[in-house]
Amino acid sequence: MLDKLKYGHIISAMQQDYRLSIIIPVYNGAKNIGPCLDSIVRQQGFENFQVVVINDGSTDKTQSVVIKYVMEHPNIVLLKQRNSGVSVARNVGIRNAVGDYVTFVDADDQVGLCYSAYLPYFIDSGRSVDNMLISKSNLHEAITNYTYSNKFFANMLDAADNTNADIVMGGKITINNKAPYIKRHVYEQEKVFSTDPKDKATLLSQADLRESANFCIYSRQFLKDYNLRFMNNMQLDEDILFCMLACLYAQKVATVPDVTYLYNRHENSLSNTLNLELSNQKYTLANVQRYSKLLTEIGKYPEYAQIFNHWLHVFSNECNKTPDSVYNEYFPPTRCAMCPHTICDAQCFLCSGDNYVLKKLYENTKQLFR
Repeated sequence: MLDKLKYGHIISAMQQDYRLSIIIPVYNGAKNIGPCLDSIVRQQGFENFQVVVINDGSTDKTQSVVIKYVMEHPNIVLLKQRNSGVSVARNVGIRNAVGDYVTFVDADDQVGLCYSAYLPYFIDSGRSVDNMLISKSNLHEAITNYTYSNKFFANMLDAADNTNADIVMGGKITINNKAPYIKRHVYEQEKVFSTDPKDKATLLSQADLRESANFCIYSRQFLKDYNLRFMNNMQLDEDILFCMLACLYAQKVATVPDVTYLYNRHENSLSNTLNLELSNQKYTLANVQRYSKLLTEIGKYPEYAQIFNHWLHVFSNECNKTPDSVYNEYFPPTRCAMCPHTICDAQCFLCSGDNYVLKKLYENTKQLFR
């Protein structure tokens, strides 16, 4: 009977006082959703978490695998929808979340990797963006056994309680056993970022490098206040945009060390499955969509003029890497790539007359996000 679940129907009771809602979109993830859920079930405080699994039209045995967990754990919710993509699925999850905080987990990833157990794999010291350490090392042999901690969510929730932050960010370790390599994006110290322009500039750079909206928690009230959702019509980088916008809007963001998410990297990325020309077009469109929306929003904050200038520079450089793209008309002027980061051209931002660049960004947003 449960296998005949209708689209949009919900399995499992939903109480109203969960500390955290964990949103997991899944499409044909029968092989990986079990280990993913196991990593969540063993987390400290699991009984106070709502787990929302959205089956995005899977054609394999994903539904049956998840139903077994639903039957064992009343705090796991199963939703089913026609295949609509990860952004739609995550937004469905947000609408059904009832926890004080919301987080996102991909179905082929796991939470709570014990960071200290993997330190020997990192040969070089890497580079730091403020308190975030990034480095990548080759693997001499595949990693098959993982060491876990049960305080992945507990540490972030403690930080949220102590700082009253809108967002608390943890780290991730990326493991690709086929390439093979191991990579880290981890925080070396606890820190609280404010709305100060220097803090905001650092946060946006870190959010861009994180490459994901996962491995952090967001206040559900904060998401509601800003109506923050994933862009349904973005095929790529929609999670980076979500994270960057969240960091832009947030009054306070906290970072925590010793909180690590396992990101399982597979060699089936867009660049490997499509021909080069089509891949470039899709990535170029994603860049135009992301930077147009980001800059449109930054443009609402006059105090962040230098931040606006920096990302306009990045936008111009990124999009002009493919000069023959069909999206050329959406690019910023070429001169924007040469504009110094420390000043803002009056024709670009905060000018008293017509503002060509801001007008173009608003126009892009209207056309490319319909």
